[in-house]
Amino acid sequence: MIQLLNPHSIWERLATVPQAGDGRTTALLTALTSEIPDPYTVRLFHPLPEVPAGAAERGFDVDQTNYSVVIGETLVVKWLTPPVPLPTPPPRCSPT
Repeated sequence: MIQLLNPHSIWERLATVPQAGDGRTTALLTALTSEIPDPYTVRLFHPLPEVPAGAAERGFDVDQTNYSVVIGETLVVKWLTPPVPLPTPPPRCSPT
């Protein structure tokens, strides 16, 4: 589905994991304040804060299960790891 979109859109560029400083996290927040293209949908539970003009992105090194990007020292975006594809094998039990 991603191939159907404008090849220069933020939606296609999010096919790989964003890194702090590459501008994709800021571009996503900016895109979420405009019309969302099909086939994507967004459910906002609260209004998004405004992205500061010229905001810099930075990551931070901590042991966590996701990847965080700080934008303009005012916003934190947490990128979650993708779920394991189905079907997943059941856990193995060791014989007792």
